[in-house]
Amino acid sequence: MDKKAFSLVLRFMRRNWKIVVLLIVLMFGITFGEQQLSTALQEANLKVADYALAMVRMILQTALSTVLVFVWHKQNETAAPFSAVDILKLFVTNLAVTLLLTLGLVLIVTIPLAVWLYLRLDFYMNEYITGRSNGVFSCVGSSFRRTKGFAKRYLVYNIKYLLFYFLIEFAVTGFSLAYKLSLPDGVQIFDVIFTSLFMPYRFLIKCGFYTVYFPREES
Repeated sequence: MDKKAFSLVLRFMRRNWKIVVLLIVLMFGITFGEQQLSTALQEANLKVADYALAMVRMILQTALSTVLVFVWHKQNETAAPFSAVDILKLFVTNLAVTLLLTLGLVLIVTIPLAVWLYLRLDFYMNEYITGRSNGVFSCVGSSFRRTKGFAKRYLVYNIKYLLFYFLIEFAVTGFSLAYKLSLPDGVQIFDVIFTSLFMPYRFLIKCGFYTVYFPREES
C-alpha cells in the first residue's frame, strides 16, 4: 500500500512537472523575499511589520500548497467546489493547528504527544478540499477521527519517503541553534532552497497516503 501511494506521487509529478516546477519557483521567491525583507525590518526595529510579513508569507505558502492539493484531487475527481476564499479559511485552520501543536508541546512537554497529534491532524487540508467537512475547523476534527489507527503507519510512511527531508531539516535546525537563531547567509540560502523543494513534495506525499488509505466514500 505504501509503495502504491508513493507511485501515485511519482506519476503525478511526471504528469504535472510544469506545475510542480512553477510552485517550487514561486515558493523560493516567497521564502527568499520574506527572509530578506524580514532582515531589513529587524534592523529597522519594526517588529510589528516583521510579524505581519511572516503572516503574509504563511498565507502565500498555504495558497500554493492548497493549489497543489486541489490539482491532485481534481485529477482524481475527489475535489469539491472550491474558491479563493477557501485559501484564507485553510490559512486560519493551518494557524490553529500550529498553535494547538505548539501549546500541546509547551504545556504537556512531551514530543511523542506532539508528533502523535501532528500525524492525526495532518489531513485537514485534504478533508476540506474533498468536501467531507465543510466547516473551517471541523475538518481538523474530521482528520483526527479518520486517522484513528493510522498514526503509526503514517509515521513509518513519512520516515520512508521523507528521510532525506528530516535529515536536512535537523541539520538546518542544528546550525540555527548553534548560531543562536542567526544563520550565516550560506545556510539561509540553503534553508530557502530546501523549503522550496520539499514543501511541495511533502504535500504530494501526504496526498498519496490519503488517496490510498482514505478512498472516496460512495454516496
